[in-house]
Amino acid sequence: MKNQALASGATLTREEEAPAGARRVLIVDGDSQSLRLITEMLRSDPLLSEPVGVGSAEAALRLLATGERVDCLLADLVLPGMDGLRLLHAAEEMRPDLKSVLMASKPTDDLHRAVLESGATRLLAKPLDFEDLLASVAKDRPGALSLLEGDLGLLDVCWLSAACQVDGGLRIWHDGGEGIVAHRGAKVIHAAAGSLAGTAALDSLLARRSWRFESLSALRTAGLEKNCELEVAADGRNGAGAAGSLRGLTLRHLIEWAMRGRQTCTLNVTSQRRAGTLSFASGQIRGAETAGRDGSRAAAEILGWNHLRVELLRSPAPAPAREVNGLETLIDRFCQDIQGLIGTSIVRLKDGSPVAARSTDPRFDAAAAARGYARVVASHLAAVESLGAGAAWGGTEDILITTARAYLLIRLLGEGHYHWLAVSSEANLALCRLAMRSHEPFLLSGLADPAGPS
Repeated sequence: MKNQALASGATLTREEEAPAGARRVLIVDGDSQSLRLITEMLRSDPLLSEPVGVGSAEAALRLLATGERVDCLLADLVLPGMDGLRLLHAAEEMRPDLKSVLMASKPTDDLHRAVLESGATRLLAKPLDFEDLLASVAKDRPGALSLLEGDLGLLDVCWLSAACQVDGGLRIWHDGGEGIVAHRGAKVIHAAAGSLAGTAALDSLLARRSWRFESLSALRTAGLEKNCELEVAADGRNGAGAAGSLRGLTLRHLIEWAMRGRQTCTLNVTSQRRAGTLSFASGQIRGAETAGRDGSRAAAEILGWNHLRVELLRSPAPAPAREVNGLETLIDRFCQDIQGLIGTSIVRLKDGSPVAARSTDPRFDAAAAARGYARVVASHLAAVESLGAGAAWGGTEDILITTARAYLLIRLLGEGHYHWLAVSSEANLALCRLAMRSHEPFLLSGLADPAGPS
């Protein structure tokens, strides 16, 4: 009876509902066999999704009009009567926050773009991949990307893919045909493009200046033999025109890519009817802007958006600006970007003495705190040394200490100093980290100024 109810579009009774937390997915497909198959695929994990199927857009709109809970609309583009795009627009009028995913038997680049511009988060190709289907209807993480496009090299996208899933890969479409690239951890281990395989295939794909991509799951890459080996890193090439989606990719992954790869670029971010920008120079965040905000408040707003489309534009690195206002002014500028500030200072590693300090609470002794944190930093460095020093742990590491009412972040600043920041527990920790990193080059320049402290 339950299968019949799902296929006909009848609603589920309270006794038949899936466990709390499952996503109610409204499936719209005019092909009864396809509708039944998709329903069964989603019903395979009742803890994840609760499918309800109907055969037309009109039936879907009638169900939405009842006010019943629907978390995701999954619709075919080709439907009897009203098509999938018109259904999407009508559904958005009724439920502005409803997540929508469309399906097509032969998706093209133009169709893919039109679907995303209409507000859908994904365009899935039929027959559906099981993992893609489950990932597409699941609840999005904050900052989740529906589309990434712009000046991206293949190794850039491989790096982002590895950040989303340890083992996986990419399916690539280009003017000359198709290709696949698989990675395990941070290394490309398999490549194929037409009749080419291994390094030759990888070189062919790297040379492409216009291409589209999507994720390959770990299950689909597990049986591929190793035919090449290349460390994944930021490509750094300009002029590539890439577009696609990666399962699990978020804006935070892109920010980490820009910082680790010392990129100079701009991220143009759109989310439904909102737009904003994040700009980077040499890996440091240089600005953020939305319609109503700029600076750290704009960055916090953008990081909270969902269903993002991001256009990435690279630009030449700007000439370094000369700071003439001294370290004290730089610290003041840093404090302006921090919400929930309790205190901050730059401290000499050799003796634990503060070079420049600020506190919003007269009861908080920044100098005494600096001496205490000096012992924490010394213990941290000793522990890192015993585990293989910098070679094992990469570059500068952050130290995070949490209490019931505050966060403490400690960051090594060059070779002779460290920077600590104490903020209230209501502060946005991710933005505090970004602020510390973005101000780092200026603070280092102030420390290096002959007129400043040594």
